[in-house]
Amino acid sequence: MKYAWVLVFTATLLWSGINPKDYFIWSLEVAPAVIGFVILAATYGSFRLTHLLYALILAHCVVLMVGGHYTYAEVPFFEYLKPIVGFERNNYDKLGHFMQGFVPAIIAIAFVTFLLWWWQGGDFVPAMIRMVAVLVIACPCALGL
Repeated sequence: MKYAWVLVFTATLLWSGINPKDYFIWSLEVAPAVIGFVILAATYGSFRLTHLLYALILAHCVVLMVGGHYTYAEVPFFEYLKPIVGFERNNYDKLGHFMQGFVPAIIAIAFVTFLLWWWQGGDFVPAMIRMVAVLVIACPCALGL
C-alpha cells in the first residue's frame, strides 16, 4: 500500500506540474499536499495512521493537485458532467471544499481522541485503539454510508 500511495501521489504531482493553467496558483494549491507528504513521510516509522486515513489524505491531495492544474472552475470531467447532471456551472470546487473540510476534520477528531485518552492516564495502545475506532466509525457516517 505504501508504494502504491507514493506512486499515485508522485504521478499526480508530476502530471499536475506539466503546463498548468497558472504556475503561481498551481504552487499555492499543491503546497499543502507536498507539506502533508513530507509530514507523513517523516512520521511514518513512528506514528502510523490507518489505511483509511492514508487513502483519504491521498484523495485530498489528488483533489488539490487536479484543482491546481486546471483551476477548480475548469476541470474537464466536471465540464463533461454539466449537461448530463444538469449543473449550471463546474462543481469541482464543491468537491474541493468538501475534501478541505472533511479530511482535516476527521484527522483532528481522531487525534484529539487519541490525546484525550492518553492524557487521562491511559496507555498508548488503548488510546490508539480509540483513535482507530473514531476513524472507522466517523468516515462512513460522515459520508452517509
